[in-house]
Amino acid sequence: MAGVEPLRRRSKTLLFAWIAAFAGGGMLEKILKILVHRTRPIFNTSAPAEQSLSFPSGHSMMCLIGVGMLVYALTIHGHVGGIRRSILIGLGTSFVLLVGISRVYLGAHFPSDVVGGFAAGAGWLAICVGVRGIVKHRRHRRSPAESPRGGPSHAIHAGAESS
Repeated sequence: MAGVEPLRRRSKTLLFAWIAAFAGGGMLEKILKILVHRTRPIFNTSAPAEQSLSFPSGHSMMCLIGVGMLVYALTIHGHVGGIRRSILIGLGTSFVLLVGISRVYLGAHFPSDVVGGFAAGAGWLAICVGVRGIVKHRRHRRSPAESPRGGPSHAIHAGAESS
């Protein structure tokens, strides 16, 4: 449901970043699980048996990516600012941390699996948001509305030359 925000704003770059964050995050999780090949802990025999490998914690990783993208989408255009922005970031961070803690508490992961999930998720989120920013910046610079020739306006260059 949160993926509706990029559609509502008609932001193609945000929508592509949203899709890349989740699709790429899922693939990254699978690749890391295969590469590291760590079995799950056997802390609690009454907990539901997890079938996949342990590192990184997929719940922790995808939660960080999902909440991170949601907070980014809601705050990028400045519609949520000031104290509301701080509260949103604080609530998102708390939720992500609680998911990570719950994975260790339930015996599904070692603490290092959760930290690894957070690190991988944060890294992938940073890549998606960073690439989106670069694409958005380049698209804005090439915008034909800036100048009749499609490049930077002449006034900007003239102002730089007179300084």
